[in-house]
Amino acid sequence: MRFITLSCMMALFTVLCVSSQVHATSYLLVEEPLAKIYKELDPKSPIIKQVKKGEYLELIYDGTSWHKVKVDGQEGWIERRAGKIVDKKGGVPVGSIVLLLIVAFGTLGAAFYYISKNRTPSLAQVDDTL
Repeated sequence: MRFITLSCMMALFTVLCVSSQVHATSYLLVEEPLAKIYKELDPKSPIIKQVKKGEYLELIYDGTSWHKVKVDGQEGWIERRAGKIVDKKGGVPVGSIVLLLIVAFGTLGAAFYYISKNRTPSLAQVDDTL
């Protein structure tokens, strides 16, 4: 029983630590082969940078036709059709890892508890009782 309690406490601690590190920053995943980031909300304004497909840009404002993004320490505007909004940069989602750890600790704790409660006596213990 102590093992299950300890496992639950470790899982809760892990969830709390991970959730405190996750921030609510959204990103724009560029899907066009080459997208332009403009200084102002106007296609005639100077171009800050051109970005390639697959790059992630920090999203500042989600507009109806344009997004305001941060790139190389500057803020600029990119057309909405240039990409899609995602919650995090590429990689393994943290929530999935935490859920997997909780399930693994819970399963191990339950198995340990079941084995410890349903132990069959050894032959030496049986001989002592006879």
